Amino acid sequence: MALKNQLVHLRFKGLADYSAVSVGDGHAGERTIRMSGFDVLIVENDSSLGSVWKSHLERSGNRVVLRLDQDSAIETLQDHRFDVVVLNVLLRGGSAFVISDEVRSQHPNTPVIFVNNTGFFADGSIFALSPNARAYVRPDTPPEDLTAMVEHYARSA
Repeated sequence: MALKNQLVHLRFKGLADYSAVSVGDGHAGERTIRMSGFDVLIVENDSSLGSVWKSHLERSGNRVVLRLDQDSAIETLQDHRFDVVVLNVLLRGGSAFVISDEVRSQHPNTPVIFVNNTGFFADGSIFALSPNARAYVRPDTPPEDLTAMVEHYARSA
């Protein structure tokens, strides 16, 4: 029995799940499918930069949430699990270390990639301050390099 319209409807169900409805001979069945890629949280107060990273990560098949401050990031972390967090050290709306502590508390194995445009943590001290820290990059890191790092650390977590 051939399906007339195999994929009729695709709707968003959550950060990691999508729902597809298949129709054949008047019968509908619903199934949940997992899309490829990783769940990524970006916490970056520069919305333009965050949007560039978000777009590039999404084009590579990842699901990305962008937050601009500590409060919205903490709220998001309490509701969802992420494979990787990209976090600006110098947040105008709060503390990156509060967010990093929340990541470690909620999801101890979730890697954090820190972003900083100063030389303040260039000595590697960020790794002592945040046990989840896996990388320290500058904001001018090419989006394709950031994507490669995100996917590498997500796979190894």
